[in-house]
Amino acid sequence: MEKNAILVVDDEKNIRLTLSQTLEPIGIPVQTAVNGEEALQKLAEGQFGLVFLDLKMPGMDGMDVLRRIKDDWPAVRVIIITAYGTIESAVEAMKLGAVDFVQKPFSPSDIRDLATLVLERKPLDKDTVADYQALIELSKRHITDKNFTAARGSISQAIASDPGRPEAYNLMAQLLEIKGDWMAAQKLYRAAFNIVSERVVIQTEHDSKDVKARKPLRYLLCDLSGRFEPESEGEECVRSTTQCLDRAVEGSPGIIVVRFGPMLIQQRDALVKLCVALKGNTQTRNSPLLALLHEKHRGLIENLKRAGVDFVKFFAETRLTSSLMIQMIDGLSTDDRVERQLTMLCPYLHYDALDASREMTVCGAYLDRMVLGGKWLHEVCETENHLSCKYFLNPRLKS
Repeated sequence: MEKNAILVVDDEKNIRLTLSQTLEPIGIPVQTAVNGEEALQKLAEGQFGLVFLDLKMPGMDGMDVLRRIKDDWPAVRVIIITAYGTIESAVEAMKLGAVDFVQKPFSPSDIRDLATLVLERKPLDKDTVADYQALIELSKRHITDKNFTAARGSISQAIASDPGRPEAYNLMAQLLEIKGDWMAAQKLYRAAFNIVSERVVIQTEHDSKDVKARKPLRYLLCDLSGRFEPESEGEECVRSTTQCLDRAVEGSPGIIVVRFGPMLIQQRDALVKLCVALKGNTQTRNSPLLALLHEKHRGLIENLKRAGVDFVKFFAETRLTSSLMIQMIDGLSTDDRVERQLTMLCPYLHYDALDASREMTVCGAYLDRMVLGGKWLHEVCETENHLSCKYFLNPRLKS
């Protein structure tokens, strides 16, 4: 087998066939594998230069395969296949050196161009690279080699050389997420979105027929966990605030859903800002906005009301499926309105921050001394039962 052979790993037969036929014209042998186990066996038996890898497969998933590739065959380059516009586990994949993604559905020319680009990506001289695209390619090479410090340096150069293009901002944001600087990452995602948003406005003004012809999304979900997988067209999930703003403008969703799962305070605040932006944008404000909360949190719901969120529902389960999402959307009623949800929560509830990431729930009707939790919080404070609570009826407020 030739050194630069390509391996396509996907459990969908039509994807394997399509990619194989699409890649034939570039003159490189193509092999396929139906799952992760078969992929590792073929990698052990032959020499490959490039792997197209689907992350969502039964049995050994794509992320496990990616780890094995990077451990056992570090020179092999990997292109991640993603579905319905989602880039699940993008940051985790980047940690392992995977920086190239292709979204379903894709065109033959996109596949051939990306495969050629990745296979021909050679070490570049950082002292002679100057133009934007070369700096981006140098950055991706550094990421493939897990040299994230060097990657940040070349991405900074790319931004300086052409601050009007979004790719460098997105790459830098993902590197900052790897580093753990989530808030700084969100600022860069936002900068990238602003650039894309301006382009969408220009396109709308000059080519409105094409924009109107796009089929609107049934719903758009923003889920930072990256665990949700849409099951049909018209359903889309994104894993960052900038992607959500981008797709909300382009996709005209019937409803936008923002999921607040177990997360740090900084992440929660960033999602509230996303809601403010969605309701403040003339192109997205008319789409109903649903906040999906992991827990009942009066302070958060008050902020969501100020942000203009239309509905709030509570979903404490870890796994959210497409069918459950449809059921929740179809079942929305006036009881799910933000104002209605606030009436069920005691107005004396508030939250004291323990540090930048954590907080505790406090009863303000008893001199801020009662730290709430467990049965009392869930059965009294977070329901209309607070109307018969002795602390609510005879509050002792902190002066």
